[in-house]
Amino acid sequence: MKFSETRFGHTGAQTLTWVGDDLVDWVSGRVFRSGEKTDFAEGSVPYKFDSVLTVPDGKGYVLYERLGTKALLLYEGRIVREFNRSYYQAGTYDYPICTSQLENGRQILAHCPEVYSRLEIEDLFTGESLTSRVTESPDFFHSRLQISPDKKWVLSAGWQWNPIDALKVFALDKVMTEPELLDAEPAFKILNPDLEVQSAVFTPDSNILIVTADEDDYEELEDDETFYGMKAGQVALFSPAQKKMLWTQNWTTPPGRIEVAGLWALCLYEHPRLYRWSDWTFIHEWPHLKTGKQNSSIATIGSQSPATSFQLDRGRFAISSSDGITVVQACG
Repeated sequence: MKFSETRFGHTGAQTLTWVGDDLVDWVSGRVFRSGEKTDFAEGSVPYKFDSVLTVPDGKGYVLYERLGTKALLLYEGRIVREFNRSYYQAGTYDYPICTSQLENGRQILAHCPEVYSRLEIEDLFTGESLTSRVTESPDFFHSRLQISPDKKWVLSAGWQWNPIDALKVFALDKVMTEPELLDAEPAFKILNPDLEVQSAVFTPDSNILIVTADEDDYEELEDDETFYGMKAGQVALFSPAQKKMLWTQNWTTPPGRIEVAGLWALCLYEHPRLYRWSDWTFIHEWPHLKTGKQNSSIATIGSQSPATSFQLDRGRFAISSSDGITVVQACG
C-alpha cells in the first residue's frame, strides 16, 4: 500500500477537521485547500479550543478544550450552544464528550455537564435531558466517550481512583428508557488495577477494539479475573453483541490513542502506525510525524497531542507540527 504526503507551511493549527476536501482550523479560521492554498472561513472561534468533533449530519462541529471545562456547538456557521463540565480534575484528563444520531434522526450529545461522575445524554441543539434521574452516580471519571455505529452501546474509557484506567459499556436503548441504569452496573466493564485500559474504540461493525497496559508490577491474572480472556499488554477485538472476545494479540509497541474508520486503525503513540483492525495486520508507519505519548485518558508528561484530523475511511489523515501541517493520503 502506498501513501503520498502534502505539506502546508502554516503553523499554530488548533482544531483541524475536513470540510469536503479542505482542512479547516475553526479557531484561527484558516482553510487549507488542495494545491497548498490558504483561505479564511466564516464563523471562526478565537479561543483555546484544541479538539473538534463533527456532528452526525455534517453541518456542524463541537469544539472543546481537551483539558479544560468549556465546549461549544458551531452549527451552520453560528454558535448554537455552550457546554461546560466540572472543574474537578478537569486539567488532568480528557473532556468527556461525543455526539451521535438516533434511529429517529434526533442528534444527541453525551457528556458530563454537572458532575464528573454523572453521564448525561441530551438533545444536541436544545439541551433537553433524555436521561434525567434521581439516582446517585458511582465515583467514576467518565472520559473518551463514544456511541457505537449501530446506536446500541455507549462506551466510557475513563478512570477511577487509585488512579486506574478503566472501561464501562452501557446498552444505549436501556439507558434511554431507564436512565438510572447509567448509575448501576454497566453491561460490560474493566475495573481492575492489574488490567488497565489504555484505549477503547468502536469499530465500524460496532465491536470494541481494546488495548490494555503492560506494567512490570501488574499481577498475573487468573482466568476468571481476565476480561473474556484478555490480559495485560494486549490488543483485542471484543463483540458486545455476542458477549465474546473475537481475538487477542500481545503488543510490543504501545498502541496508545487509536482512531478507527473504514478498514483501518491508526495508533498514535509517538508516531502514526496503521493496522487493519479486523486482524491487527501491520500496514505502515510514519516515524517522522510526532503525535505525542497519550496512552490514557489521564494527561501525563509528553501526552499532549498535536492538532489532528482523520478520515481513514477515505484513506487520509492530517497532523500538525511546529513547522506546518502534513496530510497523508493512501494512493494505491
